Amino acid sequence: MTVEGVPCVAMMTLNNLVVFRIDKGKEGRTVATYPWTTDFGNNVAGPAVFEDSVLITSEYNHKSICRLQMTLKAPPRCGRRPMHPRPARR
Repeated sequence: MTVEGVPCVAMMTLNNLVVFRIDKGKEGRTVATYPWTTDFGNNVAGPAVFEDSVLITSEYNHKSICRLQMTLKAPPRCGRRPMHPRPARR
């Protein structure tokens, strides 16, 4: 993934999504962390990335999908949506 033109990697840890830099001279520096903890450490689905955004999901605890747009200066904000929207009333 790239964040403001900087090559980065996104990964899930036991409790967080972590995005870090991989550009020469700044390898391993943290760009952002976002808490995403589930019961029993079940972050089974890895993060999906596209350009400067990361998508994380979880049925456990969260029952939602979260799209995070990364920047080098500000913490990410989650555009969260439920995984199973309520059916329309008839």
